[in-house]
Amino acid sequence: MPPPPVHFFLGRTVSAREQPGRSSPLPLLGLQARGGHAFTEPPATAMLLVPPETLVSAVARRLADPAWSALDLVGEMSRVDRPCAITLAPLATEDAEGLAHALAARYALPRIPVDVTAPALASLCERTLVRVEGVYAHARSWVNAKNFEGVVALSASGLVLRDGARLRVIGFLEPADPRPAFGPPLVLGYAGPKLNAIHVEEIG
Repeated sequence: MPPPPVHFFLGRTVSAREQPGRSSPLPLLGLQARGGHAFTEPPATAMLLVPPETLVSAVARRLADPAWSALDLVGEMSRVDRPCAITLAPLATEDAEGLAHALAARYALPRIPVDVTAPALASLCERTLVRVEGVYAHARSWVNAKNFEGVVALSASGLVLRDGARLRVIGFLEPADPRPAFGPPLVLGYAGPKLNAIHVEEIG
């Protein structure tokens, strides 16, 4: 049996630890209420799970009562079916500020996007936070799902994108899934590079 996860932050109202992912070898960041405390945001949340590899920023924000604060998290959260911006609140102010500092130190936050051209997306070999401009063309099937400049598959959860729109996108470029040299593909459907959006702006 593996050892229990080790907390890297223990506050009066919240703790933080990494724990095994649900369906991925990558760990999840668990932010859990402690000491009898209860979060009101997100509603009905005793432990908030966040993918640390796509976390972009974690900022403490004081509430009306200065003894209490919120922790505002921004990142690409599709792995846990959450929106890109999440507020965890309330937290004791010293906890929110200490946790924001601990997350920044552990995950090198805030992450700054790299400006790239659309054609360069396909050449990136590792997960990269990028800012890029290009034209979105609705994909008709998984066979040809490269809907952003014909280079990558753009995913923007919760947004309706207009066919033919020129967009400015900030998000994580995920390289193509590895395929075996011989034999059938490992998975059916699209396995090329993906651009998982955090922010999308139509620019013309």
